[in-house]
Amino acid sequence: MKKKAILIIVVSLLAVMALHLRKEQKNEPTPGRAIITAQYTNDQGDELNVYVCKAVYAEGETRKLTALELAYKEIIDPSTAEETYTYKVYGVTAMLYKKEGRGYLCWATSDDVSTVIDYDPESVTEEEVFLMMKSSWWH
Repeated sequence: MKKKAILIIVVSLLAVMALHLRKEQKNEPTPGRAIITAQYTNDQGDELNVYVCKAVYAEGETRKLTALELAYKEIIDPSTAEETYTYKVYGVTAMLYKKEGRGYLCWATSDDVSTVIDYDPESVTEEEVFLMMKSSWWH
């Protein structure tokens, strides 16, 4: 699978995941948390993972973690990253972490929803990862 095809698939996936979370938010919330995950592997074995984390609390339940804190707890511990970069994209702070040959682009669109793209910097450029991030707001 070519790099452009993976980019198109991931952009489409982010749109579907965003629509799913918006639909879910209209229903009664269920206590706990949700992590929606998708994984792509190309013909060369390069993996790209997308995690959409949603912190869900019942009415009156005390908020324990934001969705971004949930991502940091479950997916990437920023304190263990070898490199850390901060970016502003459409007014949202995005954090790019590099650890053990992987890149992790993390951002939150609210206290309840965050996204992490876990990718191989050898097969996906930072520009492509930021295009994936931007695409999630177009749908």
